[in-house]
Amino acid sequence: MLKLTRQIFIRFLVSLATCLIGIAASVLVYQLSPRLASINRLAIAPSAVPAGWKKINLDHFVFFGPRDLQDQKAHGIDSAVWVFSNESMTVSLDYGVYSNGLTTYSNQLEYREEWLNIGGRKAKVVTFRRDETLLTYDRDLPYVTAVYFPDVTSGGVDLEVWVSCKDVASQAEAKQMLFSFKIK
Repeated sequence: MLKLTRQIFIRFLVSLATCLIGIAASVLVYQLSPRLASINRLAIAPSAVPAGWKKINLDHFVFFGPRDLQDQKAHGIDSAVWVFSNESMTVSLDYGVYSNGLTTYSNQLEYREEWLNIGGRKAKVVTFRRDETLLTYDRDLPYVTAVYFPDVTSGGVDLEVWVSCKDVASQAEAKQMLFSFKIK
Protein backbone atom coordinates (compact mmCIF):
# COMPACT_ATOMS: atom_id res chain seq x y z
CA MET A 1 0.00 0.00 0.00
CA LEU A 2 2.82 2.40 0.88
CA LYS A 3 4.55 1.60 -2.38
CA LEU A 4 1.34 2.33 -4.36
CA THR A 5 0.81 5.62 -2.52
CA ARG A 6 4.40 6.65 -3.24
CA GLN A 7 3.97 5.85 -6.98
CA ILE A 8 0.76 7.87 -7.14
CA PHE A 9 2.45 10.74 -5.31
CA ILE A 10 5.45 10.66 -7.69
CA ARG A 11 3.15 10.63 -10.73
CA PHE A 12 1.25 13.55 -9.26
CA LEU A 13 4.50 15.51 -8.74
CA VAL A 14 5.68 14.75 -12.29
CA SER A 15 2.32 15.87 -13.70
CA LEU A 16 2.35 19.03 -11.59
CA ALA A 17 5.94 19.83 -12.59
CA THR A 18 5.11 19.29 -16.28
CA CYS A 19 2.10 21.59 -16.01
CA LEU A 20 4.09 24.29 -14.20
CA ILE A 21 6.92 24.08 -16.74
CA GLY A 22 4.38 24.49 -19.55
CA ILE A 23 2.83 27.52 -17.88
CA ALA A 24 6.26 29.04 -17.15
CA ALA A 25 7.39 28.48 -20.75
CA SER A 26 4.23 30.16 -22.09
CA VAL A 27 4.69 33.16 -19.81
CA LEU A 28 8.37 33.41 -20.70
CA VAL A 29 7.71 33.33 -24.45
CA TYR A 30 4.98 35.95 -24.07
CA GLN A 31 7.23 38.20 -21.94
CA LEU A 32 10.25 37.87 -24.22
CA SER A 33 8.41 38.57 -27.43
CA PRO A 34 5.76 41.27 -26.90
CA ARG A 35 6.95 42.92 -30.11
CA LEU A 36 6.21 39.76 -32.08
CA ALA A 37 2.85 39.33 -30.40
CA SER A 38 1.76 42.85 -31.37
CA ILE A 39 3.21 42.70 -34.89
CA ASN A 40 0.95 39.78 -35.76
CA ARG A 41 -2.07 42.03 -35.20
CA LEU A 42 -0.74 44.94 -37.32
CA ALA A 43 -1.49 45.61 -40.94
CA ILE A 44 1.53 45.03 -43.14
CA ALA A 45 2.71 48.12 -44.97
CA PRO A 46 3.08 47.75 -48.74
CA SER A 47 6.74 47.52 -49.68
CA ALA A 48 6.93 47.79 -53.48
CA VAL A 49 9.91 49.91 -54.52
CA PRO A 50 9.38 52.19 -57.53
CA ALA A 51 11.63 51.63 -60.53
CA GLY A 52 14.64 53.93 -60.52
CA TRP A 53 14.91 54.33 -56.77
CA LYS A 54 18.28 53.77 -55.14
CA LYS A 55 19.15 51.62 -52.17
CA ILE A 56 20.45 53.58 -49.17
CA ASN A 57 22.41 51.28 -46.88
CA LEU A 58 23.26 52.84 -43.51
CA ASP A 59 24.85 51.41 -40.37
CA HIS A 60 21.74 49.95 -38.75
CA PHE A 61 19.11 49.87 -41.49
CA VAL A 62 18.49 50.02 -45.21
CA PHE A 63 15.80 51.74 -47.28
CA PHE A 64 15.03 52.83 -50.82
CA GLY A 65 14.52 56.42 -51.94
CA PRO A 66 14.36 58.63 -55.00
CA ARG A 67 17.57 58.55 -57.01
CA ASP A 68 18.18 62.30 -56.55
CA LEU A 69 18.28 62.18 -52.71
CA GLN A 70 21.63 63.61 -51.64
CA ASP A 71 23.38 62.87 -48.33
CA GLN A 72 23.82 66.15 -46.41
CA LYS A 73 26.53 64.65 -44.11
CA ALA A 74 24.79 65.46 -40.81
CA HIS A 75 26.49 64.76 -37.46
CA GLY A 76 24.72 63.98 -34.20
CA ILE A 77 25.82 64.47 -30.60
CA ASP A 78 23.93 61.78 -28.68
CA SER A 79 22.41 59.86 -31.60
CA ALA A 80 23.39 58.65 -35.03
CA VAL A 81 21.77 61.06 -37.48
CA TRP A 82 21.53 61.35 -41.24
CA VAL A 83 19.89 63.92 -43.50
CA PHE A 84 19.09 63.42 -47.18
CA SER A 85 17.33 65.89 -49.44
CA ASN A 86 16.19 66.72 -52.94
CA GLU A 87 13.99 69.52 -54.33
CA SER A 88 10.75 68.06 -52.96
CA MET A 89 11.73 66.62 -49.56
CA THR A 90 14.18 66.53 -46.66
CA VAL A 91 14.62 63.20 -44.87
CA SER A 92 15.97 63.34 -41.30
CA LEU A 93 16.88 60.10 -39.51
CA ASP A 94 17.58 59.83 -35.77
CA TYR A 95 18.84 56.52 -34.37
CA GLY A 96 19.24 56.77 -30.60
CA VAL A 97 17.64 56.73 -27.18
CA TYR A 98 16.18 60.27 -27.20
CA SER A 99 13.40 59.94 -29.75
CA ASN A 100 10.09 61.57 -28.84
CA GLY A 101 8.03 58.78 -30.42
CA LEU A 102 6.09 61.25 -32.57
CA THR A 103 3.76 61.95 -29.65
CA THR A 104 3.44 65.74 -29.86
CA TYR A 105 1.92 66.27 -33.31
CA SER A 106 -1.72 65.18 -32.96
CA ASN A 107 -2.87 68.82 -33.00
CA GLN A 108 -1.42 69.42 -36.48
CA LEU A 109 -3.56 69.95 -39.57
CA GLU A 110 -4.72 66.81 -41.43
CA TYR A 111 -3.11 64.59 -38.77
CA ARG A 112 -3.26 60.82 -39.37
CA GLU A 113 -1.67 58.10 -37.26
CA GLU A 114 -1.45 54.34 -37.74
CA TRP A 115 0.60 51.47 -36.38
CA LEU A 116 1.91 49.16 -39.09
CA ASN A 117 4.25 46.24 -39.58
CA ILE A 118 7.15 47.62 -41.63
CA GLY A 119 9.91 45.19 -42.48
CA GLY A 120 8.80 42.88 -39.66
CA ARG A 121 8.86 45.67 -37.07
CA LYS A 122 6.12 47.52 -35.24
CA ALA A 123 6.12 51.12 -36.47
CA LYS A 124 4.05 54.24 -35.84
CA VAL A 125 3.42 56.21 -39.04
CA VAL A 126 2.09 59.77 -38.93
CA THR A 127 1.24 62.25 -41.65
CA PHE A 128 0.13 65.86 -41.27
CA ARG A 129 0.46 69.38 -42.63
CA ARG A 130 2.20 72.04 -40.61
CA ASP A 131 0.58 75.46 -40.39
CA GLU A 132 2.69 77.59 -42.76
CA THR A 133 2.09 80.71 -40.64
CA LEU A 134 3.86 79.07 -37.69
CA LEU A 135 6.83 77.65 -39.60
CA THR A 136 10.22 79.07 -38.73
CA TYR A 137 12.18 76.73 -41.02
CA ASP A 138 11.39 74.55 -44.03
CA ARG A 139 8.66 77.00 -45.04
CA ASP A 140 8.54 75.45 -48.50
CA LEU A 141 8.14 71.91 -47.02
CA PRO A 142 4.94 72.02 -44.91
CA TYR A 143 3.80 68.41 -45.42
CA VAL A 144 5.21 65.76 -43.07
CA THR A 145 5.41 61.99 -43.17
CA ALA A 146 7.22 60.34 -40.27
CA VAL A 147 7.79 56.89 -38.84
CA TYR A 148 8.85 55.75 -35.38
CA PHE A 149 10.34 52.30 -34.76
CA PRO A 150 10.40 51.70 -30.96
CA ASP A 151 12.97 49.46 -29.28
CA VAL A 152 15.08 48.69 -32.33
CA THR A 153 17.67 47.21 -29.98
CA SER A 154 17.41 45.73 -26.51
CA GLY A 155 19.25 48.81 -25.20
CA GLY A 156 16.26 51.07 -25.82
CA VAL A 157 17.48 52.52 -29.11
CA ASP A 158 14.68 53.84 -31.34
CA LEU A 159 14.63 54.97 -34.95
CA GLU A 160 12.66 58.04 -35.97
CA VAL A 161 12.48 59.20 -39.57
CA TRP A 162 10.97 62.60 -40.36
CA VAL A 163 10.31 63.65 -43.94
CA SER A 164 9.36 67.28 -44.67
CA CYS A 165 7.70 67.49 -48.08
CA LYS A 166 6.80 70.16 -50.63
CA ASP A 167 3.31 68.90 -51.47
CA VAL A 168 0.84 66.04 -51.10
CA ALA A 169 2.45 64.08 -53.99
CA SER A 170 5.90 64.17 -52.37
CA GLN A 171 4.28 63.29 -49.02
CA ALA A 172 2.84 60.12 -50.61
CA GLU A 173 6.25 59.35 -52.12
CA ALA A 174 7.83 59.79 -48.68
CA LYS A 175 5.36 57.36 -47.15
CA GLN A 176 6.24 54.79 -49.81
CA MET A 177 9.92 55.33 -48.99
CA LEU A 178 9.29 54.77 -45.27
CA PHE A 179 7.52 51.49 -46.06
CA SER A 180 10.78 50.20 -47.59
CA PHE A 181 12.75 50.38 -44.31
CA LYS A 182 14.47 47.24 -43.02
CA ILE A 183 16.28 47.20 -39.67
CA LYS A 184 19.47 45.13 -39.76
